[in-house]
Amino acid sequence: MLRLQNYFLGCLLFLNSISASANLTLAIEAYAAKDYKTAHKLFLPLAQTGDPYAQYGLAKMYEQGENGELSYVKAYKWYQKAAKQDYGIAQNNLGLLYLNGQGVEENYRLAKYWFTVACENRCSEGCKNLQLLQFE
Repeated sequence: MLRLQNYFLGCLLFLNSISASANLTLAIEAYAAKDYKTAHKLFLPLAQTGDPYAQYGLAKMYEQGENGELSYVKAYKWYQKAAKQDYGIAQNNLGLLYLNGQGVEENYRLAKYWFTVACENRCSEGCKNLQLLQFE
C-alpha cells in the first residue's frame, strides 16, 4: 500500500512540475511579447513557490517598471531570492542595485561580493562588472 501511495505522490509531483514548467514558458513568452500584465500574473505564483527564473522575471519587471510599477525595492526582494539560489544574472543585477543604491543603500563592498559570486557562477556580466569595479 505504501508503495502505491509513493507512486501516486511521485506522479502528482511530476505532473505539477510539468505544469509549473509550462506556466514559466508561457510567462516568458508573454514577457517577450510585451504582455507584461499576463507575464506578471504567471510569474508571481511561480516566484512565490521559489522558482528562481520567475523570481528573476518579476525582479526585472519591477526594475524596468514594465508591469506599471517601477519599484527598486521589489526588484531587490526578488533578485535577492533568485540570487540566493545561485542564479548568476540575478546575482549580477543585485550587485548593480547595491552599486547604484537602487532599492537598497549604496554599498560598494556588497556590490563587489555579488559580482564575484555571479562571476563564479559563470555569469559573464558579473565578471565584466567585477573587472570594471576593480579598475576604478
